[in-house]
Amino acid sequence: MTEYRTYHNYSWNGFISSELNDMDLVPERLEVQGEMIVSKPNRMVRRMDLSGMTVYAKWFAPSKNIFKRLFLKPLVFKLLDIHQALLASGIGCAEPLFAAISGKAFQNLPQLFIYKEVPYPSISKRLQNASADEAARIYAAAAKAIAALHNAGFVHGDCLPGNICLSNDGQPFFIDNDRTSRSLPFLRQRQESRNLIQFCAHAAHQRGMTREMQNRFLVRYIECRSQITASLEPLLDKIEARKQEILKERASAKR
Repeated sequence: MTEYRTYHNYSWNGFISSELNDMDLVPERLEVQGEMIVSKPNRMVRRMDLSGMTVYAKWFAPSKNIFKRLFLKPLVFKLLDIHQALLASGIGCAEPLFAAISGKAFQNLPQLFIYKEVPYPSISKRLQNASADEAARIYAAAAKAIAALHNAGFVHGDCLPGNICLSNDGQPFFIDNDRTSRSLPFLRQRQESRNLIQFCAHAAHQRGMTREMQNRFLVRYIECRSQITASLEPLLDKIEARKQEILKERASAKR
């Protein structure tokens, strides 16, 4: 496991990986480095080279909820915790390098999280030119990956084909874990079912995943579960309903 030390630089306070040099990391300078990936009022993401590594730097605005700002752990520290927990459980994900908050009240994006790039294509990209046999193997690997995530007691916040990367030997890596969390015992079945619905509905809409493929995917998922928490038929119906919702949302957006 990567070791971290405390980081203090002017108004910034947090944790930094032993792989980074404090002198290489000045948060204000990073805001103009590399390639802009996401630019929104509440967050910004840039891809860049840092200390000889390709990394992603995510800035977050503070919550508008005063209670959350005063009493809850900052998002970047939650992200550091969940990534460390995933890795400790044997679940592949991006390796975190830095998490810190700024005490400057006037800053719009006072939280910064930096993590290594996962050097493998997402399932979504692998499916683009895949044959039927290749697609079947990719979906089987995805089902096994999601089952392993659930077996370890986690649920992904946005379990889409674009948020699971596969290495050439089929090892999965979960990315975009901003809302990934430990599953809650009294909500576990609902949370896990939601992940399956998310994945299959988007795979069906974006990559033409058929109902037969969905069935095989879910059968493989159930085979890999240490404890079965969902039956097959209700999930297929919910996946179809969610797919129709996505189609309506996309159609409305084009108008």
